[in-house]
Amino acid sequence: MDEFTKAYVECAKFTEKKQISQETLAVMVSNCARFQMENAADIAAGPKVSRGEPEAQAGHDFWLTRNRHGVGFWDGDWPSGAAGRLTVAAHEFGEYNI
Repeated sequence: MDEFTKAYVECAKFTEKKQISQETLAVMVSNCARFQMENAADIAAGPKVSRGEPEAQAGHDFWLTRNRHGVGFWDGDWPSGAAGRLTVAAHEFGEYNI
């Protein structure tokens, strides 16, 4: 699993306090791969404020943004243009619960 996906899964576990089945994990991995492929340029722009690896921050923010947790791509850590596009893209994936 890449850093983006690991951070996404860890964030999901933290916010939902649940175990993840293999079937759910497969969906999560697929969602992460698609999001990264479709938004590679904006993810590569990286956050303005890094809390670790940019890919990990992006995975973390993808989970939080798509599920409307009140923080995420749009909260000031990412360059404004990239933040807006990543937020829209995450919302287009819809909310997801494990």
